[in-house]
Amino acid sequence: MKINRKRKIECRVTNSEYLVLKKKAASAGITLSELIRGTALNYELANKLTCDEIACYKQLTSLKNNFQNISNYMKYKANRELLDEIINTIELVNQHLKKF
Repeated sequence: MKINRKRKIECRVTNSEYLVLKKKAASAGITLSELIRGTALNYELANKLTCDEIACYKQLTSLKNNFQNISNYMKYKANRELLDEIINTIELVNQHLKKF
C-alpha cells in the first residue's frame, strides 16, 4: 500500500548543509525526503549495503546452505555431538545473517 503524502514542508538551508544532507541520503540509499522525515520522526533508517557487505552476506548464505546440506546428510550417519555442532553452526550463521 502506497502512502499518499500531500503536505509539503519547506525549510531553508545553506548550500553546504544541503550537500551534506544529500550525501547522507545517497550513502543510506534513500531520498532526501525520507532522510529528513525519518530523522525528524525518529524512524529507523535503512542503510544501503556496501559491496563488501553484500559479498559477505552471499558467502554466509552459501555457508549456511552447505552446513544445512551436511546436517541433512549426516542426520542418520553422524554421531549426535557432530550433528549438534553442525546445527549450532547453522544457527550462528543465521544470527549473523539477520544483522543484514
